Amino acid sequence: MRKLILAVALVSTAALVLGCPLMKKKDDAEADAAADAAGEQAEAPPVVEDAAPPPPVVTAKNAADVARFAAETPVTDDDMKLASSGVARTAPKTGAVVATLKPGTDVGKIAEYQGSVLVTFADPKDASTSLMGWIVKESFTAPAVVRRTDAGVSDAGTAPAVDAGHSAPKKLTCPMGMVAVVLSAEPLCRKKCAKDSDCKGGAAGACANASTAAGSVAKVCVAE
Repeated sequence: MRKLILAVALVSTAALVLGCPLMKKKDDAEADAAADAAGEQAEAPPVVEDAAPPPPVVTAKNAADVARFAAETPVTDDDMKLASSGVARTAPKTGAVVATLKPGTDVGKIAEYQGSVLVTFADPKDASTSLMGWIVKESFTAPAVVRRTDAGVSDAGTAPAVDAGHSAPKKLTCPMGMVAVVLSAEPLCRKKCAKDSDCKGGAAGACANASTAAGSVAKVCVAE
């Protein structure tokens, strides 16, 4: 009987000794799994909702030469058309001339700043590429708006009707040494020049090509 009791005690002790490591391994495995799950949850990237779309990319080949401004605003009136010759410049009103566009030229309007509109257009020398520049807003006009009266008769809105192909600026007589050029909706007298140093200040682009009221091109001091 004593031998039987001793054998039972030995078996129970062995089971207890062998069981402890197994229980410890199970607890450790459960702890590791919980830690992995917590790590995966912490490392999950944040979900971004309603992200703002990227700004449109301007592909004009002279984009690097044209001034841009943080305060410029996107064009809201995309129906504006070139009603008179438009001089595209690298900066609003005073930049170097990129090209002179004829009335009715198809342009893509991007932004407005300091009374000028930033546009893109086909390169007059290579229509497969595009250029960009600032044109004074006075060169544009909105198309006439047709409204219907109570009597059922259509009438034009307040926007002026313009013959896009034949803009006729009023005649202007300039003093000697000056020439009438179209820099805005109306012709202006500007001093003739051959180089930037002929103009006040002599800044780069001060002497530039401009369309004359007679339809030719002349070099003038754009600011005087």
